[in-house]
Amino acid sequence: MKVNTHPGYVLSMTGIHGAGKGTLRNGLVAQQGFAADDLKVFALGRMLDAEGLWTCRENAKEQNRRAMAIALRGERAVTSRLGLLDVAIYGRVMQRWGKIADADVDSLLAAIRADLASDYVLPSALVALVCQPEALQERLLARDANAGKAASRGQKALARMVAALSEIYAGEVSIDPLVDEVLDHYRSQERFVLIDTSSVGIEVLRADVVAFLERSALMTRPGDPRAG
Repeated sequence: MKVNTHPGYVLSMTGIHGAGKGTLRNGLVAQQGFAADDLKVFALGRMLDAEGLWTCRENAKEQNRRAMAIALRGERAVTSRLGLLDVAIYGRVMQRWGKIADADVDSLLAAIRADLASDYVLPSALVALVCQPEALQERLLARDANAGKAASRGQKALARMVAALSEIYAGEVSIDPLVDEVLDHYRSQERFVLIDTSSVGIEVLRADVVAFLERSALMTRPGDPRAG
């Protein structure tokens, strides 16, 4: 599969909900001059199911259009979730857990492969964020409380998802050839980093990601003669 990237779409993230993707994005916008017009790819207002995954795919495509609009203005775009990759990962994980039928996920992945083969543009670099279940549950409980929501995430379920995602990002488990191809692209370019945010503050996290982008020659603006 040919991977299309654009130098102005600098960075996106993948990882479990609550690991710090949105906070990192906001920090890069506020402190490093990135631009974001992000949306919540998985915001459904209900449990994720087969129909919901198709909605998430459409959200991911809209997110991509927004990121490219930023890049084409000559700014550096960042998104908090690499939508189509995450939809593919979550679809396969839920299929393996018996939550969504094989045929539904197979057709979804075929559509995502077609999307990536067309005019869909991926970021130049990818950061995967994970978090240990205990710390993650504390963050999500606090977030739910601040939003006036009832807690709905058990630590056992979080641990199961954290383990599944960590194995995928580390290359220990192959969940789908499409996911492998996308992650292998970033690994081969040395433009992929996996970070456990369990005990990392946002300033340290942001500094680590900025250092990663500097090593990849991605901190200069598009068109800057210093760009790599």
